[in-house]
Amino acid sequence: MNFKNLSKLKDLRGKTKSKGSYSNLGVNSKTDIAVHHSLTKSGSSAAFANYHVGDLGWPGVAYHFVILKDGTIEWNHDLGIKSYHVGNSNSFAVGVCLVGDFRSEQPTKAQEESFRALVAALKKDLPNYKRIRGHNEFPGYSWKACPVFDYKKVLAGKSVSNGKTSAKKNSAGTESTYTVKKGDTLSGIAKEKGVSLANLQSWNNIKNPNKISIGQVLKLKKASSSSSSSSSKKSSITLPSGVFKVTSPLTKGASVTQIQTALAALYFYPDKSAKNFGIDGYYGAKTANAVKRFQSMHGLTADGIYGPKTKAKLAALLK
Repeated sequence: MNFKNLSKLKDLRGKTKSKGSYSNLGVNSKTDIAVHHSLTKSGSSAAFANYHVGDLGWPGVAYHFVILKDGTIEWNHDLGIKSYHVGNSNSFAVGVCLVGDFRSEQPTKAQEESFRALVAALKKDLPNYKRIRGHNEFPGYSWKACPVFDYKKVLAGKSVSNGKTSAKKNSAGTESTYTVKKGDTLSGIAKEKGVSLANLQSWNNIKNPNKISIGQVLKLKKASSSSSSSSSKKSSITLPSGVFKVTSPLTKGASVTQIQTALAALYFYPDKSAKNFGIDGYYGAKTANAVKRFQSMHGLTADGIYGPKTKAKLAALLK
């Protein structure tokens, strides 16, 4: 295998958290390479495994390879492994994840170099290789803002590591507005256009996401005149003090809504399948789970309890 000769490859197979095992369909089953970003500013295979196994109950870390910001390529699974990263396409896709939140940053040059080298090697190592696609180019994931960065440009030998944000390159493309139609919901529009519900509310000054009207024209991205617009709106989200956890009866109110909104802004939805992504003002099991997932991904004690440390980490990331 050519990829085994890459200088920055680090073999982590069997060294991160696991529970059971994924099935191995053999290298001949793999035709695609799936490109992801972690949606986190930092991270590693070990951190992702803690979340994927401990919180989601998966057999192991989702990605075959994780590329750290220093260019280290962490190798987690043999190529034939059917791990969980692109839904119904898992059986034929090899998952490559670059650490970073490319909605607001770009891959490092070291990551770009390792990404190019790894893909070049995998194209030789996969006997039935057909194509490479971003996460949102796979069936059922057109709504997802992943991997966001221009991976095709990087593979062509051009760098995107210039410090510019990639907010204008999300799946909304060049479309800047959307006119509400009968049957639309704000959460449904956010999913379809690949933007967060919190951003969609912020860009359109919508306080109640359940109140939109037919014919209403919505902005789908931040104004191009200000490169700091999105970050300033995120940082304007108020976070409550105190400790919040699941109680009986459930704690409810504006403070809980603030916590849920902050989590959603960072793509940790209380309930991604529900109306308004589960932002309902109640600190129930699903909100606690969103907090737990956030904590697990960011090196905090994953107990599902919102307190000073979780608040501080949320605040730092929202900035």
